[in-house]
Amino acid sequence: MCYIVALVVLSLPVRSAIAEIDAPDKLKAAYILSFAKLISWPQDVLPSSNTNLVFCAAATESLINELRNYSGKVIQGHRVQIVALGKRGDSLGCHIVYIDPRYSFRWFERVERIRGQLWVGGEEGFIGKGGVINFYIDGEKLRFEISVEHANDSNLDISSRLLNLAKIVGRVEEEGKQ
Repeated sequence: MCYIVALVVLSLPVRSAIAEIDAPDKLKAAYILSFAKLISWPQDVLPSSNTNLVFCAAATESLINELRNYSGKVIQGHRVQIVALGKRGDSLGCHIVYIDPRYSFRWFERVERIRGQLWVGGEEGFIGKGGVINFYIDGEKLRFEISVEHANDSNLDISSRLLNLAKIVGRVEEEGKQ
């Protein structure tokens, strides 16, 4: 049932989703929550149900507040915890890191990808900088692209349900053609 709800949210046009969800930050927060339901982390990174699933955001206060609405929810047996990163790039202990475009130049100058982290952003070139999932607008719809290569580098297992909804970018797409 959770997967059906996630798939519906992920396929909504921006205009109708905004009418139901109220604001773009609410929509992004709902997507990020849905991503967490469809990704598996390595056992040593997210070992037991006693371990929190930590969402970190270098983002606007509005998006952080929307993510905080999910604080305490349980995903895959893990309680959601929200951490605001602000402008700093300290993401140790985070499982999902949302990097707002206004912070990404600082972020990518100082931080290397940490194994087991899902980096999500919303700017042109985000995947090329090392991101795993990137939001973009296609007509009136909020869409996302995924780098399977970067997910593999981070030891993340992305559900085929999520991959089927995404635009796949990077080398892995080319390797599949061989």
